[in-house]
Amino acid sequence: MTVSKLAFCVAATALLFFMGCGSKEQSDSTDKLIPVQVVTPQAMDAEDVLRFIGELRPDREARLEFNLSGRIAKLDYEVGERVTEGAVMATLGQEEIVAHLEQTKMAYEKASADLKRIERLHREKIVSDDRIEAVRVGEKQAHAAYIVAQWALKNSSVIAPFSGSVAEKNGEVGEYYNAMMGGPPVYRLVKIDTVKAIIGVPEDEVPRIKVGQEARIFLDTYPGEIFTGQVTRTGLTIDRLSRTMEVEITALNDRGLLKPGMLADIELVVDRRQDVLSIPQSGIIRDMGLEHVFVVEEGKAMVREVISGVEQDGRVEIVKGLTDQEKVVVRGQFGLKEGDLVKTTYQDAASESKKVSEDGDVSF
Repeated sequence: MTVSKLAFCVAATALLFFMGCGSKEQSDSTDKLIPVQVVTPQAMDAEDVLRFIGELRPDREARLEFNLSGRIAKLDYEVGERVTEGAVMATLGQEEIVAHLEQTKMAYEKASADLKRIERLHREKIVSDDRIEAVRVGEKQAHAAYIVAQWALKNSSVIAPFSGSVAEKNGEVGEYYNAMMGGPPVYRLVKIDTVKAIIGVPEDEVPRIKVGQEARIFLDTYPGEIFTGQVTRTGLTIDRLSRTMEVEITALNDRGLLKPGMLADIELVVDRRQDVLSIPQSGIIRDMGLEHVFVVEEGKAMVREVISGVEQDGRVEIVKGLTDQEKVVVRGQFGLKEGDLVKTTYQDAASESKKVSEDGDVSF
């Protein structure tokens, strides 16, 4: 072998050796990159929502009873029937009451006539002062008895104080009703064209509650349906035991689906903001009350302290700590340390399809 051939072989061998070493070093460097998935923060419309559990109640409710004792003569309505305001719903036997009313009426009319006659005689000095005073007392007593008899006739009937539906009925025709014994009402009347729910708002949230705020009502009975209402009344005091304020929410019940007594999950919308900065919830790392995310800068993972806000639909509002130009790690960040070299892929939440970016990275 000539010297020139020997030199050529040595050079070729050396070239192959160094090329092999370079490929290995490049491969080792690539293997050290930690794969992560990143997104850029996006704008969203945020709702600040407080959640409660409440029991539905009628908008109005009345226990209707007789105010005097007697035998029940009529019960005109059954449970579930509609009643208009002013309707007579039930009556006691009124024969004795009416007879007593007529008797007291005649007694009052006679006492009134006697008083007029005695007053005329008194003006003519025919009767004494004591006599006319006694007649006046008798007339007043007769009038009082007549008023009581009128009251008895009026209270021998149960009259609807508002339009509503019968929720409860007690007693039967012919049964003796004892007004002195108490017990259940003859009727319980409810108005359920609208219903309400009473919730207890924690003391620290009280300043955020205003009359007119929107509420959403969810019932297990009707999965997937959302009923809307609004705050119609707020309490004036804080309960000393629960440290909550009573708040009333009223909802229209035009389809009759909302039944008093149902338990409901209630969302109270206390604030709305448009175009707030947000990232997927998976990007937030919480530790000891602090929040941070990892962002990618020049191929390195960097820790960024943030303050979050509203969470909704899998995203979280970022109040402070990020701009809309950041590359925020949303997958692969657990175990990641600041300064680690990373290989990034981008998440496209809209399409979630793969594409190759201009710099050669694989994008999602």
